[in-house]
Amino acid sequence: MTTHDSVRGQMKISRATWLLAGAVTTCLVLAPPAAAARASRMAAKSIPVTVPSKQTFTDTGLTVNKGDTITIRAAGTVQFQSGRKQTTTPAGRPWTTACLAIARAASDSPFPAPGLPCWSLIAKVGTKSAPFEVGMQKTFVAPTSGSLFLGINDNYVADNAGAWTASLTTTSATSSGGSSSLLPLVAAGVGLLIAALLVWWVIARRRKPAPKPAAPRAPKPSPTPEPVMAATVPRMTPEERANAAPFDPESTDVNIFRVELSEGAMMKVGYSFFPEGTEVQWRVAQGGATVASGAFVAEGGGSVQHFESLPLDVTLRPDANGADVHFSWTIGDVPFAYNVRRDPGL
Repeated sequence: MTTHDSVRGQMKISRATWLLAGAVTTCLVLAPPAAAARASRMAAKSIPVTVPSKQTFTDTGLTVNKGDTITIRAAGTVQFQSGRKQTTTPAGRPWTTACLAIARAASDSPFPAPGLPCWSLIAKVGTKSAPFEVGMQKTFVAPTSGSLFLGINDNYVADNAGAWTASLTTTSATSSGGSSSLLPLVAAGVGLLIAALLVWWVIARRRKPAPKPAAPRAPKPSPTPEPVMAATVPRMTPEERANAAPFDPESTDVNIFRVELSEGAMMKVGYSFFPEGTEVQWRVAQGGATVASGAFVAEGGGSVQHFESLPLDVTLRPDANGADVHFSWTIGDVPFAYNVRRDPGL
């Protein structure tokens, strides 16, 4: 055999070795993601559930294991009050002063999840775990094993009507059968790749001398991280907080944000978030005695600001302690009150 034939044979062997190494590498790169996707599709399952509003919690019939990933998607509308026939989606209503007043008035019948949106969709795993908010959609990892319950955050379900629909999708944390079946294939591929690299190394050694080792490069200095500045959270008064709240068309929140006394004989009141037609009683007292009183009917409009100029029909005394202004009203049979002290304005 001539030297030319020997070199051409070595080139054929080298080309075949590279093709084999490329095929094995492709198998190793693509097989695990494909197996993981197939295992995920096998583990995930969707379960439809009806959540009636007349019971606090409903057993979905699904038992989850600790570490499972569950996605809940909900839809529909239920009625949560028979008299005024108010309705809500699974998102419920924000936990505001109205919800707090109901909770205080019915302390013997508490909400299942105080502080979470009123009349919203909630869930819990097992019978002893704390409920958590779901709303329209939520994805969470099961903190423990047990039955999955869905319910409504309502302290009185007897006057409710209707039901929500929910779809439960679960992914088991122990689904690994698809990937384990590929272990022999991956091991065989690794063995073929090592063999191909050894063949290539032997041929390369015959064709040229081993290269000199490259001088080690000095490690690049790590950049010094910039200091993280703590964000400053401005403090707000309850009135500023109420005025900064976003407008919700179905909000049950109310707010008297301005009370001013002028020349001791006139009172200006600014308000928003009252339901249309709410009667607001007021009285002004000095030294513990009522000196003026009256009422006005509030206009609706959500976050729209309204103002009332109310004559006192008396002249306040220039008392150093000022004048105490008391407001009271009722929304949905729930009483509310607001008190503030102001300078007589003399």
